[in-house]
Amino acid sequence: MNKLNVTIMHKLPNRIRFKISHRIKNLENFSKMFKSTNKSIYLRYNSIINTVLVKFDQEEVYLQEIIYRVITGISIENNMSPVKLIEDYYDFTKFVFNLHKLVYTKV
Repeated sequence: MNKLNVTIMHKLPNRIRFKISHRIKNLENFSKMFKSTNKSIYLRYNSIINTVLVKFDQEEVYLQEIIYRVITGISIENNMSPVKLIEDYYDFTKFVFNLHKLVYTKV
């Protein structure tokens, strides 16, 4: 079996998108485990590009818990195999700041 990877594609205060290396085999079970204690979590799985989008209320659940739940769910789906977390997103706020510096820098 190939190693399991979960890559953070982008994150905002109340939503995060993951790219996962292996397909979710049983979406219903994954969703139940994921939402077990918090019903206000919205989960969308795209089986074509193998991504998971999670929207949540940041006053009810921390971003770190969402990340932990996705990794745990993928591990459980694959016989408790270890999962590597990769943060591969581009921080858009840094891009805007650097663009602003570029535009307003005097020559």
